Amino acid sequence: MTLASTLGPEWKDRLGLTHRRLPELYESAEAVSDVPHASAIRAALTEMGVSAIFCVQGIPTVAILETDQYDRATIIDLHGALWNQGLASLLLVIAEDTLRAFSLARTPLSDPGDDFETRCLIDSLSLTTEALRFQNLIYGAESGRLWKDYGEYFPPKERIDQVLLDNLKTSHNLLQKAALAPDAAQALLIQAMFIAYLEDREIVTPAYFAAVSEKSAESFSTLLETGDVNLFQSLFRTLHADFNGNLFVAPCSFEATSEAPEVTPTHLTILARFRSGREEMAHSGQQRFWGYDFRYSAPRPGWSWVHMSGMH
Repeated sequence: MTLASTLGPEWKDRLGLTHRRLPELYESAEAVSDVPHASAIRAALTEMGVSAIFCVQGIPTVAILETDQYDRATIIDLHGALWNQGLASLLLVIAEDTLRAFSLARTPLSDPGDDFETRCLIDSLSLTTEALRFQNLIYGAESGRLWKDYGEYFPPKERIDQVLLDNLKTSHNLLQKAALAPDAAQALLIQAMFIAYLEDREIVTPAYFAAVSEKSAESFSTLLETGDVNLFQSLFRTLHADFNGNLFVAPCSFEATSEAPEVTPTHLTILARFRSGREEMAHSGQQRFWGYDFRYSAPRPGWSWVHMSGMH
């Protein structure tokens, strides 16, 4: 995604991080031991290329990138990846003689242009800025004061957990309107979400979808967009053979002994909208630049299948 520089000692000093050690400040993936969110911290430092991660009470809270120059497109991509993790709230980008502080709670938009800074840039500090303002970014994140002082930049409804939950609830309602019982709709969404997880983690590959669909689809989204129920059922038969357990016994059902409800092209259209992740289905279909991407976000308490029990 981007090649980060190490966090220089002068910037560490300005931010008040010179004497911070593990498990507060991580600057390399090798330093990450068996701690909460270890995989997310490693992914940020390696796959995303950030320079450092600062944790508050064990939770990755501030991502720091030191780079040669400020490139908006690169930062937008990094913002989207970190937003997908759903952990860090603040991104500090150090380029040349300027530090820019961005909110990671703002939903990534489609082709944001100048709106990216308008919506996400909390502050921009040059080398001539008084030292206390730099340190207040870290101190404010620790104390919680930063989120209060800049509350408009951290709307809870725009965090990935809430966006995903809203889309799940909307999809669940749409599936019921399309003649699926609540339990069947919930099962279908859990199944679709796990397929998305397998796909984004590259456990299920484009070649896998191509083989299942006789080369008519190379992703879960394109398979759903065909509206071909037979292809969808063929995918389930293959997944059931390849993965142990009862998750893929049949669409809409986890029970081998009961007759599963029939899936229709309308149901596949709803799943395709949900899978894309680029639409806020509960808020007038607003499009985003990044869909949810399970390369960076793992199922955890507070997410989808934990909350889906409350959809009835």
